[in-house]
Amino acid sequence: NSPEIVAQAIAAAKEYRQEAKGFLGLHLEGPYLNAKRRGAHTEAYIKKATLDEVKRLLDDADGVVKMMTVAAELQDDEVLDYLEQQDVVLSLGHSDATFAEATAAYSRGFKTTTHLFNAMPSIHHRSPNLPVAVLNHPSAMASIIADGRHVDFEMVNMSHRLMGDRLFLITDAVTGCSIGPYQHQLEGDKFITPDGTLSGSNITMLQAIQNCVSHCGISLNDALKLASLNPAKLMGLSNKVGSLRVGSNANLLFLDEKLSLEKVFVMGTEYLATKN
Repeated sequence: NSPEIVAQAIAAAKEYRQEAKGFLGLHLEGPYLNAKRRGAHTEAYIKKATLDEVKRLLDDADGVVKMMTVAAELQDDEVLDYLEQQDVVLSLGHSDATFAEATAAYSRGFKTTTHLFNAMPSIHHRSPNLPVAVLNHPSAMASIIADGRHVDFEMVNMSHRLMGDRLFLITDAVTGCSIGPYQHQLEGDKFITPDGTLSGSNITMLQAIQNCVSHCGISLNDALKLASLNPAKLMGLSNKVGSLRVGSNANLLFLDEKLSLEKVFVMGTEYLATKN
């Protein structure tokens, strides 16, 4: 979105941070992307990062920005070095990186990948590229949208078999918008832009877990890890969230045998559960 909207989002996050009700920080998906793989992002706002701009952005954020999606192949080393020094988790995404470029990014400090298979080149057996690089890498992680629309369920299954605990779930969920440059509407069970570009999902994290179990051949134990422990490890927070252990935050979901929501606890306080 526009720099003004990004600034508003950061300001809102900083204000909300004081409540500390499970909010861990922001993931900025852009604007330092590759326009060739922009997906539903507005091309006018996509740019190459400069060191001065990144410094101002993080200074204004005051620690609330925890992760950034960046097209590594287009950025200067000094920018990436600075982001790593500020403990921002770097995610390779909206990228046209070759196998060599992606592997180099993971080797230099990129820890993860944004929505595997989406907004990146398709796998090709004679021209390995970004998705092949992350599947092949020993430590690089990746998020995946298990809605059956962004990624076929068989590909979710394959990715889990190949990556194991290096994979984790995201929803990429959005709401409809009919004003401004970023417009999209719900069509069936997905959101699309006026030109037909897939722009977001319509699932909750619990529905993603249900899909993994029901459609992807993933065990319940592994599906729960995909939504909790694995991303917690990525962010260096597994001592506080993502598992049940003495000393961890009491953020809990109670599910019935059909994986429907029964109870919600945040920091030990029970909240009204919304049935799905």
